[in-house]
Amino acid sequence: GMSRWMIGRRSMRSLSFWTSVVLCALLWLRAVSADVMLNFMSTILTPADTLMLKNFADRFHELHPDTRVHVTPSPIESTDYYDFLQGEMSRQSKTLDLFQVDVIWSGDVEHGVVNLFDHIGGNTNITSDFIPSIIENSQVGEKLVSLPWYTDYPFLFYRSDLLQKYGYPAPPETWDELEEMARVIQEGERATELGFWGWVWQGHGYEGLTCNILEWVASHGGGRIVEPQGEVTFNNNNSIKALERAASWIGTITPANVVDYAESDALDMFVSGKAAFMRNWPYALEVCNVASATKGKFNITMLPRDEQGVHAGTLGGWNLAANRFGNNIDDSVALIEYLTSVDVQRTRFLNASYPPVSLTLAAENDLCSRINVSICDAKLNSDYIVARPSTVLAPNYGEASRLIWTTVGQVLYGRMSAAAAVRSIACELGSRLNGGVLPKTCLIMHELSSGVVLAASILCVVVYVYLIGLAALLAFHHQHPVIVRSSPVFCWGILFGACLSCSSIFMNARLIDNLVLQCWLQDWLLFIGFAGCFGSLFAKYERVARLYTNRSLRPVNVSNSTIFIRVCLIVFCEIIVLCLDKAIQQFDLDLMVTSHENDVDGTISYSCSSSTIGLVLIVCYNGWVLLWGCVLAWQTRSIKFLNFNESKHIALSVWILAVTALVIVPVMSGLSTQPNAVFVLRSFVILFDALTIMSIIFIPKFHIIWRESQVKKSVGFSASHVRNSSQGKSIELAGVYDVSHTLPVSSHFKDKDGEEFSQAPLVELRQTRRVVEVLRYKVRTLAFQLWSEKLRYRLLRQEIEDVPPESVSPEGFEERERKSEMS
Repeated sequence: GMSRWMIGRRSMRSLSFWTSVVLCALLWLRAVSADVMLNFMSTILTPADTLMLKNFADRFHELHPDTRVHVTPSPIESTDYYDFLQGEMSRQSKTLDLFQVDVIWSGDVEHGVVNLFDHIGGNTNITSDFIPSIIENSQVGEKLVSLPWYTDYPFLFYRSDLLQKYGYPAPPETWDELEEMARVIQEGERATELGFWGWVWQGHGYEGLTCNILEWVASHGGGRIVEPQGEVTFNNNNSIKALERAASWIGTITPANVVDYAESDALDMFVSGKAAFMRNWPYALEVCNVASATKGKFNITMLPRDEQGVHAGTLGGWNLAANRFGNNIDDSVALIEYLTSVDVQRTRFLNASYPPVSLTLAAENDLCSRINVSICDAKLNSDYIVARPSTVLAPNYGEASRLIWTTVGQVLYGRMSAAAAVRSIACELGSRLNGGVLPKTCLIMHELSSGVVLAASILCVVVYVYLIGLAALLAFHHQHPVIVRSSPVFCWGILFGACLSCSSIFMNARLIDNLVLQCWLQDWLLFIGFAGCFGSLFAKYERVARLYTNRSLRPVNVSNSTIFIRVCLIVFCEIIVLCLDKAIQQFDLDLMVTSHENDVDGTISYSCSSSTIGLVLIVCYNGWVLLWGCVLAWQTRSIKFLNFNESKHIALSVWILAVTALVIVPVMSGLSTQPNAVFVLRSFVILFDALTIMSIIFIPKFHIIWRESQVKKSVGFSASHVRNSSQGKSIELAGVYDVSHTLPVSSHFKDKDGEEFSQAPLVELRQTRRVVEVLRYKVRTLAFQLWSEKLRYRLLRQEIEDVPPESVSPEGFEERERKSEMS
């Protein structure tokens, strides 16, 4: 019994196992045979789009039973859609299998889409039926990134019934005629419709505004913004006139909120009977043909032109591309081939007025007669269609377009002049096409005030004369012990560095025509002069610091050649830092539009800018040089001999330089759009620092020399130093010790008996004793100074003289000084 139970249990387990295997196999077969779901993102602008896409998906499923299509609506505004697709591609998302791409995005989406040549086998029958220029625009090198779905170009939609009502037999040919018609019709219609406007278009900040801008400029004879050869032609008077005209429409014949309008907003105004003229794409024909306010009451024509321009409409259109990261690439390519077929294009044109891209379909003569109002009614000129500069600006056309519509948007808002906007856009586009170098035509100086430049030049010359005077005094006293101890060669280096820094003022004044050279020289002269000045000061003073802090028995040898090498090293490192700044980001000329409230004067000034990293390097290196000087000053603060102790002078110089920089530089940054103020502040800081610091360093030395010259005069004291005058006598020891007494020439006193007697001999004796006391003090002082000078000389020449270490160490030196004072 037990054995039969065990056998039965094993049989049940075996049956369960095989049942599970069969079920899994059935599920797998079902999964394999399940339909492939393609996720297709498409723009849906009208109800006809929804119906047509559903019918196309059903028809494709009939042709490919294993494949179904799910249509996902894309963002309405092309700019938002572009950003969305770029995000999907950067994440290598598999969510979408295929999607629409604008004809101008070929270079921007090439990295994330399938090369269709690899899947259609280079079939010339597929590509040869499309308009050649559109196929060329769909290729990037040897890669076919998309297939054209439909082409597009805008028209002027107008209310034919209103033109007839107000006596206009034909639509406007020029912008002047449009403005006149819009004004008259608007005034007349507002008697019954207060919200009626004469002219609506797309003014919101997105790709649609760039299309409008291109049409305005081209129709005024201003070119195509950027020509196919890469030449930027936007900066001209015709472009300025076009933007000024567009800005003048707002609030007059165009609603003020047109700056928020996209295609759908303008279409809503037109089909609701609240606008006489509208700029829009062919898709709007289907809506206007069924709307009650416009059905049978509108027509289309080419967009107007200026007297010097031509009719111009931006080339648009959408292509179909397959996601390179998708899971169903072959099925996606098959769907693209179906949607771009002649039958689908014919259906889209007849039902929604989408212009076809098939040469076969364009040859059908009766195509336009099948609908009420079609693109054929516009009677386009051969030169009507203008292409956006997407190819020449690829792969960064999206950024360039954003620059165009954001800058012109400031004009429409009244925040910038048309001249300033045109110049700014042209210069920025030129810089991008030239690898970051601005075209020479963009280097427009904001003229500095002649009075400011003259005053700064005069002050600079005065400082130069002062520095040259200091150098002359150094040369005259170059053998004096005070100057010898200060290393006169490096003192001249200090003055030369100060002169270089002051020379940068002339670069700020823009006294030369080469603007790029100005930007290089003004900072190079300033910082190299700084390195030479403070490098010479700190390097020569380091010799004193090393001798004073030397507590070992080994001799210290710091020769002039060693100091010179250190100064050269400091300057060389400064040059390396400046070169690194250029390697990171070259000095470029940043455009700054000078504005006053809501108006701009149209001038473009420039400033020499450095990269953030380069600026940090410059500040850190020069800060390190100043910190080194502060350390030397701190180490030598206890030296009691003024001829050697320059710690206070160095500390005060660094403090003045740091305070002026910390105070003035932020102020200059806040005044960056006011060149005159920046020039005045920069010149003041440079001249003030140079004058003050050089005075702090050199004036005390010359003062000591003058005092010693006075001491020498007092040593040769003679009877002639005692001057008699009618008012009294005085004794003077110039320079070091002054004693002044006023004594009567003769004094007559009476004794106790009333007899007068003269005390002149007593007065003379007292005066003589005073002179002797002064001379004795002077001799002691001079003896102590001579002894001190001898020790100082021995201290500095320790490396070549045989002096006991205890005599030249700081402790031994101070002990000898203390004993001398006690004696």
